[in-house]
Amino acid sequence: MRNLIFLTILIGLSSYSADKNEKLGRPNILWITIEDYSPHLGCYGVEEAITPVIDKFASEGVMYNIAWATAPVCAVNRTSILTGVYPTTLGAHQMRSSIKFPSQLLNKTYPELMKQAGYYCTNPDKTDYNFDSPSKNVIWDDASATAHYRNRPDKSQPFFHVVNFNGTHQGSNEQDDIGSFDPNKLPLPPYYPDTKLTRRVFATYFNNLTQVESQISDVLEILEKEGEKENTIIFFYSDHGAGLPRAKWWPYDAGLREPFIILIPEKYRLEGQGVPGTKTNRMISNLDLAPTVLNLAGITIPEVMQGRPFLGENLPPERKYLYAASDRQGASHDIIRSVRNERYVYIRNYEYWKPVYQYAHFNEEIIMKEIRKGYAEGTLTPLQAQYLEVPKPIEELYDLNNDPYEINNLAKSPAHNEILKELREAHRDWRKKTRDLGVFPEGMLLEERDNYRSEYEMGIKEALRIEKLWATLESLHLKSKAELKDLLRDEDQVLRYWAAIGLGNLESHSSDVTAILETALADSSKYVQVAAARGLLMNSVHEGALHLLQQYLSNKNALGVATALAYNDAGNHARSHENILKERLNGSFSITEPGNRMKDIIKVALKTIIDEPTGISLRN
Repeated sequence: MRNLIFLTILIGLSSYSADKNEKLGRPNILWITIEDYSPHLGCYGVEEAITPVIDKFASEGVMYNIAWATAPVCAVNRTSILTGVYPTTLGAHQMRSSIKFPSQLLNKTYPELMKQAGYYCTNPDKTDYNFDSPSKNVIWDDASATAHYRNRPDKSQPFFHVVNFNGTHQGSNEQDDIGSFDPNKLPLPPYYPDTKLTRRVFATYFNNLTQVESQISDVLEILEKEGEKENTIIFFYSDHGAGLPRAKWWPYDAGLREPFIILIPEKYRLEGQGVPGTKTNRMISNLDLAPTVLNLAGITIPEVMQGRPFLGENLPPERKYLYAASDRQGASHDIIRSVRNERYVYIRNYEYWKPVYQYAHFNEEIIMKEIRKGYAEGTLTPLQAQYLEVPKPIEELYDLNNDPYEINNLAKSPAHNEILKELREAHRDWRKKTRDLGVFPEGMLLEERDNYRSEYEMGIKEALRIEKLWATLESLHLKSKAELKDLLRDEDQVLRYWAAIGLGNLESHSSDVTAILETALADSSKYVQVAAARGLLMNSVHEGALHLLQQYLSNKNALGVATALAYNDAGNHARSHENILKERLNGSFSITEPGNRMKDIIKVALKTIIDEPTGISLRN
């Protein structure tokens, strides 16, 4: 099917008879996108890479050295690309979720605005967003498998077209096709065990892009042959970083930084923009794509967009910081926020009691198997082993100039205290200004949004409350037992939830802690009940807690996900329910029913508990 789509794209390109956009005098815009790939290209200084097509393209365009995704995973990030709004502001930060589309953005996604301005907008392959409505073919002129700009009724119309190649997608790394690469000569990151299997996967990752290059070459060659290259601004980028452990799904620079190159034909270049063969350290975010293409097309940028244009006329000041977030990835959940400037990256781990490497079905390929095997056998280096241990650092700080692999945490370095404070405050300021909804447990957010028209509008109305919740979560590790007990009596269900989590994390449970958590098993919020059950099971086997989780596990929604995750946190203290988990896994529902993402997530979470129980403990 993928080859058929690609062939359709090429046929359309070759049959297109060039017009000069005389009607509107606006440039065509073409996006060539790849998936799950970091800047492991020759033009980015990786000598081992075999990327002559992209290297040549870079010599004709501008190469951005610091381009970041808003999230280290596809659908979350693409939602922000489409809207120009942070996923955490929209409530779209959980992978495989479905937000209510806010009224403020209706008819204001960038394809819709370009359509209104006379562009023909097509996207035949990648419309992977975290919402179900409005429909994709309302947003695009055509988003079907055969969508193509040659189908536009007026051939003089300027077009916006997306060509997405998924041959570099994470799953392709298991194909074991290393091409002409020598695995022993590739720059394997030091956080991976140096084994034959790991190196072959890394070589396959490199070879995937080499294979895709021929397809990219065909698109560029036909565009030039038809005389449209001089009329078309071409973007090349990846949706986020490499589809490898501690990259995709993790908001390190390795998971967020992407190759990003733009070619602007001479007639569309403004002074200082698009100079062939140049490189820039101007920091850009994928959030900036929507306002940038609008600006290039001469279209007014809606105020609702949080991104900022970096090409065209009347540009705002350059970014001082880039921001990103990671929350639920499939069936694992971890609230992490990142901010970087040109040199340093700061990472805030809000759920510090969880290991970096949680069990995640898409990531449990060969490298993760090697990591888990090495950990069990005691053959990993301390650097490699730390990502499976708890607690993880609450704060991380890395000097990317001197430590591109992000392995030397400077958060406790006195010499770096000022930059730590600066980036910490930049993160807090962003969290407040953007009304980050990630502090709400997923199910609670879904419940509470029904009181508003959308999660976005909920964030506007609840801005002060949101920041109060973040302040509580940020200081959770500092709160005394008495403070947590008081919070568990608060009117705000979200505060009660985090209080139950905090009490469960205490090193030992006195009788009064056990008693208040047992009382919380009857809380008015089912999510607080689940957090209380998790808290009780973090200390010992508790039949009342297990009984409650067993009841809620049959829910095929966010409550079921929360329950499965609570089982996973409890680890060995929930092992007596293994037969119940297997029964749910094998018999209670199917993951093949289309459209029910929560079923898939719960199923994977159950398999996680059975195959790889986390057994989290802060008391080891």
